Amino acid sequence: MTMAGKVDQRAADQVELLQSDGLKPSGGGMIWLLVRVKRKHAGRIKLVEIGGEFEAYKDRAGRARKRKIKGTGSPAFTPVLLLQRAGFEVFMPVEYKDHRKSRYSRERHLVPQPLLMDWLFVGFPDGQNRLADLAALDVVTGIAGEGRRPAIVKHELVLDVMRQWGGGMLSPSCHQMVKNGHDFQPGDSAKVAFGSLAGVHVEVAEVNGKKVRAVLELLGEKVSREFNGLDLDRVKDDE
Repeated sequence: MTMAGKVDQRAADQVELLQSDGLKPSGGGMIWLLVRVKRKHAGRIKLVEIGGEFEAYKDRAGRARKRKIKGTGSPAFTPVLLLQRAGFEVFMPVEYKDHRKSRYSRERHLVPQPLLMDWLFVGFPDGQNRLADLAALDVVTGIAGEGRRPAIVKHELVLDVMRQWGGGMLSPSCHQMVKNGHDFQPGDSAKVAFGSLAGVHVEVAEVNGKKVRAVLELLGEKVSREFNGLDLDRVKDDE
């Protein structure tokens, strides 16, 4: 299997790639790669349910059994689980689409689906070189890059995509990565990362758990707005 092929155009439109002769750190103590994984011929990556509650029942022979209560577990994509069990940090951007629960019911619900089809982000500590281990996994079909050089994805870019497309499915360690650097204090300078106010500089006035009240200038007047702390980026002194 080729270690790195040309980047699929759908994914290339989504990420900024840094060419590297070796595996230089992406930043944040991590090396992030854009990896393509196997999917079903129908075009979907299998979604499974992890954990959940069980209920007791008796089968037709009267024997005591137990079964999982549908919908009580946490959704997870099979390639993500396989890569995590191999010791990698994994992030798959997701979006939610409205579907009927079954063909026999009009009831609808939101179902998570991969945003980049069969592409996801795979990371490992920058003190290691696990490229060969990653390429050897059966679930991996390719690693984005040019020629035979893997492309390293900026750590800051991965964090931005996590904040926007995590879909509530981030692993505990990925969630912590997103959270780090966003523990604001009153008086801190920040910049809005998403939405209609993206790019606007604000000054933190009050912090209440995940909520941050900040002051910004609109039409020449200072106004106070409440934000989710993860929607703000800390502003460095030289910005």
